[in-house]
Order: sequence, then structure tokens, then C-alpha cells
Amino acid sequence: MATAWPGVVRSSNMAGPSKLAKRRTCSRACFVRATPRSAGALRELSMNDEYGTSEQMIMAFDGFPRDTVKFLCDLKNNNNKKWFDEHRATYEAAIKVPAKTFSEAMERDLEKLTGTAHNVKIFRINRDVRFSKDKTPYNTHVHVSFAPDVEASVTPVWSFGLAPKYLTLGVGIMGFEKRELEAYRKRVDSPAGATLAKHIAALPKLGARLGGEPELKRVPKEFPVDHPREALLRRKSLTVWMEIDELALANRPQLIKGCTTRYKKLMPIFEWLSELCA
Repeated sequence: MATAWPGVVRSSNMAGPSKLAKRRTCSRACFVRATPRSAGALRELSMNDEYGTSEQMIMAFDGFPRDTVKFLCDLKNNNNKKWFDEHRATYEAAIKVPAKTFSEAMERDLEKLTGTAHNVKIFRINRDVRFSKDKTPYNTHVHVSFAPDVEASVTPVWSFGLAPKYLTLGVGIMGFEKRELEAYRKRVDSPAGATLAKHIAALPKLGARLGGEPELKRVPKEFPVDHPREALLRRKSLTVWMEIDELALANRPQLIKGCTTRYKKLMPIFEWLSELCA
């Protein structure tokens, strides 16, 4: 089974695009001014019609609050509904609101980087415990994914993860559907497969790594057992991960730029998989 995050088993709802929280645009004229609420808050006034205006808050991302990691640590030690309900206001301020602001800012940078708008998915704090021996009700991390807003049913997805002990970025497909798996194997067997192998070989110098081990013990029967890229042929998913050693970066506005710089290094993998799914 492919792993979606370090130490987290992939669930079925982690693949593919989700609903996009699209940014609203002004129909006529936009005016932006600072508001007293915070230095990072901007108010956009949109002249929707000749009879009045509508207001929309656009928050500049200033970094996750320091309370974010503290809340996640406390939640790990008090993973129960009673404690969570008593600290719901802290969850809203330290997790939910900054995660939304981060995801909106990050999506804009990814659109500039790739030339494609992305669907944003902020994973729920509630765990799906139906098929898990661990019945603790809440996740103790912040996970966000960004899937290209294209017609393909399966696409490579950008990932972001923040937890008390890690800050992780990734890109890839966490589980090929049947059609994409067949196309992937054919492509690995072609000259394009050699290109992918070169991209993967370059990952350590970029501070990145290939995610997980091949899911199959043997090479699919239609390929020779001594195939030069047999390890890639034994995969049913392909993800690449990059850890950010400086966890404190999450608390600064520079987190967006730091993520974008690192995502750019992973663009060859994203482009290879995008061509596969086109």
C-alpha cells in the first residue's frame, strides 16, 4: 500500500482532485486597503452593481501561528472529543483559518509555477477510524493537497504536511487507476522511462527522496525480470517527498516562497506524470 505522508497510511479519499475553493474576482473595480483587524488583512471592495458594494476579506499569509504546533502537540496528548470541544476556538484560530489562508496563497504560486489552476483540499481534522485499530478521533497534523484543475480523472498532486516534528512537501500519484497503471508501465518501458529514472537518480542532490517501496514483489509478467527499470515497473504509485529541516519556517510569511522554491525542483516529476495522465 502506498503511503501518502511519512508515517500515515494512504486512505481512498487522498487521491484525485477535490472541490476547488475558487477565489472570487471583482466584476468592475477593486479597491484594497488595510484593515485594523491585523497588519496582514486586506479588504477587497467589489463594485458588483450600480446599487451597492460587497465586501470580501482577503488575508495575506503571515505564517502559521506558533500556537499551531503547540495545539497539535496538546491534541496528541489529549486526543478525545471532550478536550477538543473545550479547545475548539484555539483549533479555529491556530489551524483552520491559517490553513485556509496558506492554501489560497500557495495555490496562486502553484498556478504561476505550472500554468494551471489547482483544486485545494484541506484534510479534515477528524480521522476516519472505521477500518483502523487506532480509534483516536483526531489527526495531529495539517495536510493540504493541490490537484491540477484539468479533465483527467487522475493527476499528480502537490502535498504539504505540517506536524510537531516535520514539515514535508511532496508531489506524485498515490495510487494509479487501472488505465493509468497500464500507461505508466508502457511509459516506463519506453525511452521516457529512462528520463524518469534520471529524474529519480537526481533526487538526493535536491534533498528529496522517492516515497515508499515498490508495491509488487515481482515484475509484471509482460516485462522481462531483468528489465533495467524493474523497480519502477513494480510500483503502483509514484510519489516524491522533501523534508524541510527548518520547522520554524512554518511560522513565517516566507513559507510560501520556501515551498514554491522546493516545488520547482520537483517539477520534472510533476511534468512526467502530467504527460502520462494527459
